[in-house]
Amino acid sequence: MEGKGGEMSGRAKGRRRKITPLSKTFEERPQDQIHSQGEEDVDQFPFPFRFWILACVQLICGAAVYLGLWIVPYLMGGLSIIFQPVETLRICFVVAFPVILFSFSMLRLQPEICPVWWAAFRGFLSLPIGMIVASFIATIFGAPVSYESAVRTLHWGALVSTLTVVPVAAVAGGSWPMWHQLFAATKPNGPLELALCLPAHGAAIGSWVGAWPMPLDWERPWQEWPVCCTYGAVGGYLLTVFVSLGWNAVNLRQSSKGEEEKAK
Repeated sequence: MEGKGGEMSGRAKGRRRKITPLSKTFEERPQDQIHSQGEEDVDQFPFPFRFWILACVQLICGAAVYLGLWIVPYLMGGLSIIFQPVETLRICFVVAFPVILFSFSMLRLQPEICPVWWAAFRGFLSLPIGMIVASFIATIFGAPVSYESAVRTLHWGALVSTLTVVPVAAVAGGSWPMWHQLFAATKPNGPLELALCLPAHGAAIGSWVGAWPMPLDWERPWQEWPVCCTYGAVGGYLLTVFVSLGWNAVNLRQSSKGEEEKAK
């Protein structure tokens, strides 16, 4: 009986050893494994396709933002961010948010234990948090506080949250080391982290730069809140999308040369 009991306990321990690694969440992994996880997950595809998958996601998201801010509002009745900011921002959000959310959910970390719907759900949960934080920061830096301006601020905050917070939440979830690595330390490791870090910083810095013409007494319609900041956020986002694409393309070329030299 003791032999059977020992054998059964040994089997139970073996089962525990098999289950424990799979049951660990993303947040429980060591920091060095977290930083390399994004590149490992993209590595499930053949080497030449790693860059192209990420590039397609970035180009699709950039095209959705561009279409949502300029093309779709114009086709829906000649709307413009200058004269109809709330309606235009709403259309841009409706067009860009689902595209960005589900595109980056496909690049989620740990796909073996994190389904697409869960990555999309946590990205959706991050939207109101980022919107409130962006609106609060804009108010601190001088955004008007009237009711009409507050509505504009919230719409602008929703767009900024979509460009900055939602992709990271969909990919990384609630991992503090990953968020710290991208936003506090600003040290992206690998092509996926670069594709998350640069556009987010580009949108934030672009919003700040875009606010500079607002206090000037030119009395132009495009100086009204939040037109300049919207142009700055979208312009900074699109610019850094192409910068990250170029950077990853250069790294891809260097890696290809390195593999060719090793093969020789």
